[in-house]
Amino acid sequence: MGKSKFALAHQCRKRVTAGCRLARGEKFQAAAQNIRDRLTFSDLPERWRNTITEARLTRSKEPWIANRWEAAAFGAETHEGFARILGKIPDGHLYEYRRVGPDLIPKNPLGLKMEITNYTPSLNAVAAHTQKYSGQTLRFILYKSR
Repeated sequence: MGKSKFALAHQCRKRVTAGCRLARGEKFQAAAQNIRDRLTFSDLPERWRNTITEARLTRSKEPWIANRWEAAAFGAETHEGFARILGKIPDGHLYEYRRVGPDLIPKNPLGLKMEITNYTPSLNAVAAHTQKYSGQTLRFILYKSR
């Protein structure tokens, strides 16, 4: 089991590295990172803030639960922000944003689908998306949390 997980992480790192070298991917990645960097807790919708605050207050022995809610909230808002500005990003008009399945679908059927996700040292999000869309080749647009 451990060996297959290591192989998956290695495969993910290769995909991430390849995606980062491409100019379009870099423009999209910079846009996603800019959106994430500007978001603060007070920018989150009230429902997210309430859920995170409640988790912090009631689950003090399990802080990872609040952290997970917070990551989901910032991820959702990063995605929504990216969807709003996609047409303003160079080459953004060549893609369609979707809320189900891979995030960016090329209008040209020969282009690569793209997935926007949080970059973590463990690459957990990249591994999860790689497994979820195992039959598809994806380029990852990664943003880092603060």
